[in-house]
Amino acid sequence: MSCELRVKSRGRGQGLVTRYALLVTVLLFTVHCSLFTVAFAAPYGAQWYDVSEYLLGKVYVKVIFLESNEKGPNTENWTAQERTNCKEALEKALSEIRNRFIREFEIEEGSGKLPPGVNLEFITDYETAEISVEPITLNGSGIMFSTGDLKLWVNEVMAKKGFDKKTPPTGLQPILPYPPFQYNVAEYADYLRNKYDTDWATVIFFYDNSDDEDGLFANKKSAGPPMGVGGPGLHFSNNRGRPFIEKRQAPEDPLSVAGIIHEFLHVWYAVDEHTSNRHFKEDAVMGYLGGENLNYGKAKGHRSIMYTAQDWPEMSPYTKKQVGWTDSDGDHIPDILDVPPVITLSGHEKKGAATYEGRAFSPPLPNKNPYSEGGTLKPPQDLSVVLHLSPAPERRAGIGDFFKKVPAFRPPFPWTRNDITINKIISVEYRVTKDGKAVAGWGKATPGDGAFDEAVEDFNFSFQTPPQGEYAVEVHALNSVGLLATESTETKRMLK
Repeated sequence: MSCELRVKSRGRGQGLVTRYALLVTVLLFTVHCSLFTVAFAAPYGAQWYDVSEYLLGKVYVKVIFLESNEKGPNTENWTAQERTNCKEALEKALSEIRNRFIREFEIEEGSGKLPPGVNLEFITDYETAEISVEPITLNGSGIMFSTGDLKLWVNEVMAKKGFDKKTPPTGLQPILPYPPFQYNVAEYADYLRNKYDTDWATVIFFYDNSDDEDGLFANKKSAGPPMGVGGPGLHFSNNRGRPFIEKRQAPEDPLSVAGIIHEFLHVWYAVDEHTSNRHFKEDAVMGYLGGENLNYGKAKGHRSIMYTAQDWPEMSPYTKKQVGWTDSDGDHIPDILDVPPVITLSGHEKKGAATYEGRAFSPPLPNKNPYSEGGTLKPPQDLSVVLHLSPAPERRAGIGDFFKKVPAFRPPFPWTRNDITINKIISVEYRVTKDGKAVAGWGKATPGDGAFDEAVEDFNFSFQTPPQGEYAVEVHALNSVGLLATESTETKRMLK
């Protein structure tokens, strides 16, 4: 995407006014172009709430250490070593996830080499945010995000950043809508991924419990669960000031890197396979590809990080599908990205010259995530329905009768399911043939906006027509994972 500024010169008598006006114009133009460019940084098809739809591409991870000020109890104070412990644990967790991704899609086993355009990259950024409360002295939310005091410190941080007034998208809403603060976090994550030109973003809050008697919130709940399956964030303790270990062997052990990985995968729609989670059982379906949860309770015998963190780096095929890690045809390109581009083309000839204009499109694979239909869970057997950025209602909340009035709870929320791709068109070429033979080699088409770097690209090219007879024009479009427009989508035009 490009911007162009044209300035018309004026008479000398307007010097000061003109210079001032020009300065303002340039400043406004710069802001406009910056905003204009940022607006297109998100993947094709993604809305502001689509910040973690599948675990492919480039991910911005914002980490916020929560530090209480003198307005609150201020019973905890971060040390430099405690921050280092958290950073090292998170960086190791993300590195291990990327290594596991490479193992899944590498061209040859052990080579570490991935196909073009197939990658998983994490960009981390850390900051400390001062807040007026001490999180560990408040009530925890567990996985019930509409309860507890999580909203207090999340809202305070988001307000300071200017993201405190977001409302749900227009359209039908869940029966129990998500707490508003989660929409604020989602909007902030969307801002981050646009600002830093990444595909996705998530926000991780670390709170201090180093000096707390038992390390638990006031209502004896712990932290670690995501802020909703599918994002937009997580919250962890600082492990009571201790270094994180690789894997926990006993409840009294410090928190583990593998535990961080388990919780992080929830952000990408991976659901628990252990039976202590009764909100998502074997009939749950989650993720862009609609991954089933058939290994619930280890029913299929697969060792998996979502059954127990001790199983890392193993992942069941069901977990892989939920986060978008499948390759059905064995070409080492994830199914979500394994979609060839398509081309439309039109042209005209005038005085021995032909000009063609067209559009190349790298289309998304259709989104099969059932969250927009209430999932596959049906009340009253299980009230844990997650609608995009919506919590699972708690059984003991006294709402069972309310849900029984909706026997097949599958409300349509079309605003939550979008077809999204991180693929881009990177090249468009053309050639002219006559009598089945190429008149010249492949030439490069000109991108309409100055660069081939988006999922949808307009292009044009011109050439001198052959002196006699019929000729044909062939056009190829290449996307970021190396897929060409197939023979059936190549467009040919015959002119005389």
